Amino acid sequence: MRRVFLTGHRSFANHGCEALVRSAVALFGEALGEVEFLVPSADPEEDAGFWPQAAERGVRFVAPVDAPRLYVWWARACRRLSAWRRLPWPPFPIGADLCRHLEATDLLIATGGDNYTLDYGLDSLSGMIGIDGRAMDLGIPAVLWGASVGPFDAVPEVVPRVRRHLARFGLIVARETVTRDYLATMGLAERMRLSADPAFVMAPEPFDLQGIMPAVG
Repeated sequence: MRRVFLTGHRSFANHGCEALVRSAVALFGEALGEVEFLVPSADPEEDAGFWPQAAERGVRFVAPVDAPRLYVWWARACRRLSAWRRLPWPPFPIGADLCRHLEATDLLIATGGDNYTLDYGLDSLSGMIGIDGRAMDLGIPAVLWGASVGPFDAVPEVVPRVRRHLARFGLIVARETVTRDYLATMGLAERMRLSADPAFVMAPEPFDLQGIMPAVG
């Protein structure tokens, strides 16, 4: 059985992330056949409640990796002191459990939509680079899927580091033309394909509205 690891996810409470995971599972499952999807989750019980069919679709929730407190302080220092941004980034601690999962993985799919931006801070961005980069170091094919990327104008010192990392992806699937055009300015056009947001391909499923909608009549 093939095994696919989805990075960039943490909780189905963010239903945009849930939509990306659901569509990834459907599309890659159809393309690859029998697949086990490893999906990081901060609350597997809650996520299973949002998606009761997750297990039968091949999804297994695993523990996410959080940035340690010292790493968060490093990111704050970078925000306040521009000189810090030019220093080498500290290595992001992956942990034994995640390494074990990655070593048993056949394909890494980086989801989450806008994780490769500055929206969530340098600690989040460097965490994505650290985890995805570890898979690449192991020789695992990696796809940045359904993504918005950049811009990084607010912290231009990170651009060379991010560009080197993005160039290691086997494929970058951008979900809008703004990202496509931005990646072209970074010299990554040949590695990129443009597609609609993959969340739009989710198949409709019946849902019991009893208890949510007011009674009629």
